[in-house]
Amino acid sequence: MNDHESVQYTPTRNKLHPAQILLSWLEVIKALIPLIIIVFFDIRDSAQLEWYHAILPGILLFGLFTSYLSWQRFYYVLEHDRVRIHKGILFREERNLYYSRIHSVNVEQPLIHRLLGIARIKIEMPGGKSEGDGVLKAITLDTANELEQWIRSQSSSMKLKKEVEVVGQEQQKLVYDQSDDVNAQSQLASEQHAISSPDVIDNKREHERNTAQTVAYTYKLPLIEVLFASITTVNIGLVITFMLGVISFADDILPAALYDRIISMAQAIFPTWWGIVIVGVIAAWALSTILYILKYGGFQLEFDGSQISISYGLLEKKKHVFRIKRVQAVVVKEGILRQVLGYAEVGLHVVSSNKNEMVILHPFIRKQLLQSWMAEMVPQFNWVEREKRSPKRAIWTFLKWDTLINGLLTAAAVWYFGAVGWWVLLLFVVTVPISYIAHSDEGFTCRDEQLTIWKRDLARYTIFARRKQIVTFQKRSTPLQKKMRLQRMKVKLMGDVGGTSFSTQCLDEHDVEAVWNWFRRDQRLK
Repeated sequence: MNDHESVQYTPTRNKLHPAQILLSWLEVIKALIPLIIIVFFDIRDSAQLEWYHAILPGILLFGLFTSYLSWQRFYYVLEHDRVRIHKGILFREERNLYYSRIHSVNVEQPLIHRLLGIARIKIEMPGGKSEGDGVLKAITLDTANELEQWIRSQSSSMKLKKEVEVVGQEQQKLVYDQSDDVNAQSQLASEQHAISSPDVIDNKREHERNTAQTVAYTYKLPLIEVLFASITTVNIGLVITFMLGVISFADDILPAALYDRIISMAQAIFPTWWGIVIVGVIAAWALSTILYILKYGGFQLEFDGSQISISYGLLEKKKHVFRIKRVQAVVVKEGILRQVLGYAEVGLHVVSSNKNEMVILHPFIRKQLLQSWMAEMVPQFNWVEREKRSPKRAIWTFLKWDTLINGLLTAAAVWYFGAVGWWVLLLFVVTVPISYIAHSDEGFTCRDEQLTIWKRDLARYTIFARRKQIVTFQKRSTPLQKKMRLQRMKVKLMGDVGGTSFSTQCLDEHDVEAVWNWFRRDQRLK
């Protein structure tokens, strides 16, 4: 198929790729994994196993049959103003996705899809479902890319036509009370206004770009930089959770003798719990590095002036396409190692369907390039320096939780391990400096139409948010903070029901009040 010539308006019923039968069947098998494990490891008594062996093949065959029926009964139709999707075996469902209301169209390639040479396409509407309002789960990759481009072109064309009609209708209301000459002048002004309306011009330009399919800028992240980025990024929480899950799973599934033997070997190799901790941290770092490379390998960014396309993934290919005017906030993240090396990660909060998702604009960028990079990619946000900081009298709010938690851990360790437990006090050597740095980094700048917040947990964050994207602003303080003239602030952005929010821990009361007044002025204007 050639660009827009092969994908066009046609009443023909289009079906999914037959591989969808296999994908649906794999979903059935995934749901049956606990039953399959029980049968495979024979962890129940013989009477129960006979029953499990009898019903498992029947369930698998029934799942294959329903997967075929689901594929057979699914089709989609491209019409001049919408995409119609029909599905359902017993209860039929028809879904109409009008081009003028389509919010985003994304092509994805999970691992199995890549192995089969297919892709899935998600069509999202404002206020729709988080998993997508229209999902074509299995189509060829070429068809998916061409269909994505064609729907975007139709969507921008419909929006342009609708906005021109709305502007024209509003201007024509003034015609009826004026003379013929004035009517002619008003009509001319209406047409000129419709053509020169910023939103109409924006959509018109986007329509022209979608039709021409031009890309002004392309950036590919080299594999060596992906490797450096993975080494300086450690998701210890995720890895520890995974390891604990594996241990729990092994305890439930493996025979007791084999499980005890593995534990004994581990204790022989690492006689002290410190050795286990060190090896665990190294293993977490290595596993986190591998996962990061698999996730962000092949990172590519394309930019045409108003629309950004980001794709990444070695096993599971993901792609995000969005207009820069839908960016709600820019988040610059600097881990401890990255801050030392002078690198950062840039993320964007983008409204997509009914959620506010985080999209990585650049996973590993030099800090010296941040200002120019933001000016080019998201020009509505301005790079600024920090003007207000957390006052010195607020340092106790950063240290109180460290003192309490470390004290409780030390007491528990001494009670359980005896004198050896006092070594837990070394946690203060790590947590106190981190809390002090967090206090030093916290602050904000409120200038013109933008609020910029600096904060830190383990990593340092710089958040850029425009006033028109902030829907709520909260300020609060405890009785003790109130006596010390301290407050914390929290802003919530547009997006899903839960919203995306950013907060500070403790700032000067006068500074927070200034931001509050800045936000209230905008509310009165609305």
